[in-house]
Amino acid sequence: MRLSSCHPSGFVPPIPSINFSSLTTLDLSSNYLQKTSILFWVFGLHNLVSLHLSNNQFQGPIPVHLQNLTSLRHLDLSRNQFQGPIPVHLQNLTSLRHLDLSDNQFQGPIPVHLQNLTSLRHLDLSDNAFNSSIPNWLYSFSHLEFLNLGYNYLQGTISSAIGNLTSAISIDLSYNELEGKVPRSLGNLCNLREIRLSCNKWSQEISEIFESLLGCASNGLEILYLSNAQLSGQLTAELGQFKNLVILSLRKNSISGVSISVITLISAIAILYAGAHLFCLDVRILLLNSPSAYSMLHSPSS
Repeated sequence: MRLSSCHPSGFVPPIPSINFSSLTTLDLSSNYLQKTSILFWVFGLHNLVSLHLSNNQFQGPIPVHLQNLTSLRHLDLSRNQFQGPIPVHLQNLTSLRHLDLSDNQFQGPIPVHLQNLTSLRHLDLSDNAFNSSIPNWLYSFSHLEFLNLGYNYLQGTISSAIGNLTSAISIDLSYNELEGKVPRSLGNLCNLREIRLSCNKWSQEISEIFESLLGCASNGLEILYLSNAQLSGQLTAELGQFKNLVILSLRKNSISGVSISVITLISAIAILYAGAHLFCLDVRILLLNSPSAYSMLHSPSS
C-alpha cells in the first residue's frame, strides 16, 4: 500500500473494515507526519516486508515496537529527526536487506548491536553525527553492496579489513575526519564501481591512491571522488589502468602538475565519455590546476 505524499491531517488511522494483516509493503513517506504514536497500528503488521517512513518529521527515538516487524527486509527511516543512539532492539530485525537511517540526528558510536544484521545489502547511515571509528565488525559484512557513512564525524583510519567487503559496489566515506592511508586491500574489491573518499585527511600522494586501487577494482571503477582530501604529488601513468572511469574529482588538493602523456590520456578519456553522453566536468576541467593542461584539453583536437 503506497500512501506517499498524501499529506493526511495529523494521523493515519487504520480502517476497521479492512484487514491489513496480509500487507507486505507500506509507504507513508513525505507526509509531514510528526508523532510516532500514530504508527501504533503499523507495528502489528507482522507480515510487513517493506516499510517506508522517509521524509517526515518524526522526532525522538525510534519506536521500540518496531522490533515486532521481524519479517522486514526493507526499512527506510531517512530524512526525519530521529535522535539519540540507534536503539538496541533493531538487532532483532535480522531479515533486513536494506536499512536507511540517513539524514537524522543519531549520534555517538556506530552501535555494536547492528553487527547482527549480517544479511544487509544496503546500509546508509550518512548525514548524522556518528563520531567513532569505523567498527571492525562492519568489515565482515560480505553481502553488503552499498555502504554510505558519509557526512558524519568518523575518526581513525580505514582498516585493511575493508577488503573483506567482497560484494561492495558503492562505498561512500566522504565528509568525515578519517586519516592515514587508503588501504591497498580496497583494490581487491572486484565489484566496486563507486568510491567517495572526499573531505578527509588522507595526506597521501595521488599516485599512492591509484596504486592502492590497481587490483581488480580498477577494471570496473566508474566513479572516484577524492576532492579536498589533502592529496599531493602528480598524476602518473597509473591513471591509464582505470579504463571505465567516468567521474574523477580531485578538486581542492595540492596536485602540482601532470606530464604530457597523462594530459593526452585524460583528453582521450574525456572525449570517449563525451561521445557516450556521459560528459564529466570533473575529468575535463576540475581535475587539473595547470593552465597549459586546461588549454590542451580544450583545443580543437580534444
